[in-house]
Amino acid sequence: MRTYNDLDDLPKYNWDKLNKTGDLSFLLKYKPKFKILKDSELEGVWEKMNDEFIMTHGLTDDHILLLKLKKDFILARAEGMVFGNLQKEMEADLLEVRINNIMQQSEGGVTDMELLDILEEVKGYPVDTKKISVNRFYSMVNNLAKKNGNKQNNQPNN
Repeated sequence: MRTYNDLDDLPKYNWDKLNKTGDLSFLLKYKPKFKILKDSELEGVWEKMNDEFIMTHGLTDDHILLLKLKKDFILARAEGMVFGNLQKEMEADLLEVRINNIMQQSEGGVTDMELLDILEEVKGYPVDTKKISVNRFYSMVNNLAKKNGNKQNNQPNN
């Protein structure tokens, strides 16, 4: 297959780049000179991997709250625009401020780079994110957390 099949196959490096840039070409095993897949095909692969990540690693309470607020924001903004409802426009503006505040507060959490540094220090060797899969990386993080008696959802702030 031309794309990575799942999170056991996809390198952590590609996962990070995909999440930061939104560039679906990071799902491809190799970058061809010509477009070989339709964007809709890549979007389907991306959705499948997101679903797999959520099922395997879950979401933090902050992520769940942000998703709910973003949904409410989109609905309020759409209703404000479509029906000219100024109250909904103001509600959307307030939700946008709240979302931005939560995102700024969560930036103080552990980043992927910090997790990588910790893993490398504990393991005693470099962890190559271009070779280690997404699932293997987070499995190592969760195992380390369990060993430290810290069984929590170790989802970093990217």
